[in-house]
Amino acid sequence: MTIDPRYQFAIDVVGRCGNFLLSHEEMREDVRAKKENDYVTVADKTVEKMLMDAIAERFPYDSFFAEESGKRGCGGDRWIIDPIDGTVNFMTGFPCYTISVAFERDGRLLFGIVSVPRQNLLFRAYEGDGAFLNDRRLIPGTDHALGRGLVLLVPPHRRHPELDGYLEVERKFYDVFSDVRSIGSAAFSLCCVAAGWCQAYYERFLNLYDVAAGVIIARQAGGKASWIENADGSLDILAGSEAGYEASMGVLDGKF
Repeated sequence: MTIDPRYQFAIDVVGRCGNFLLSHEEMREDVRAKKENDYVTVADKTVEKMLMDAIAERFPYDSFFAEESGKRGCGGDRWIIDPIDGTVNFMTGFPCYTISVAFERDGRLLFGIVSVPRQNLLFRAYEGDGAFLNDRRLIPGTDHALGRGLVLLVPPHRRHPELDGYLEVERKFYDVFSDVRSIGSAAFSLCCVAAGWCQAYYERFLNLYDVAAGVIIARQAGGKASWIENADGSLDILAGSEAGYEASMGVLDGKF
């Protein structure tokens, strides 16, 4: 198959940005609140500019959808960028922050890359070519009993009035899975599904740049991932192994 040259280019650029973050973690101390419980650091803006400048120099006709810069350009080839997915993790020193970059062509996700710099993890996937963690191909695992599995569930930390409804749903998940985790990065959560470390992941009120790269990685690893768009444009995401996804759909549909 023919691999778009943007894929290897993106892997290299994301790797350089990960190294930059590791050597400039003091940037986490320069924090601004965008809105309630939603923060940005100077590192978010710096890494986003590094990514966009490098891409624009090499592929000047491509367009962008990035967390801090919004939408730029109108071409069918578009980069979807979250420079630090898990900003609160980054600014507090919790090691589960990521750099998330996806590429879509005419609305179809073509590849995704998620770097977890503090843990030396690089997830990547190209449509039709499978998914990888560092140099290891991710293959669909055999589902063990759901009652022994983990599900990643994330409280609506930016929409506290939605918490009561979330807790009702979380209680139902406990009837199916063994335990619950929340790691503070949508991109990393989707990669945990891809790697088989958890059997399902569910979160509400996200944006496309939060999930685009992780979705194609999870799918190319043999998992399922989908989202629905809310009236305000935010996304609710569900991903999992085949059994974990179907069981989670049952919970959300009120079958459990």
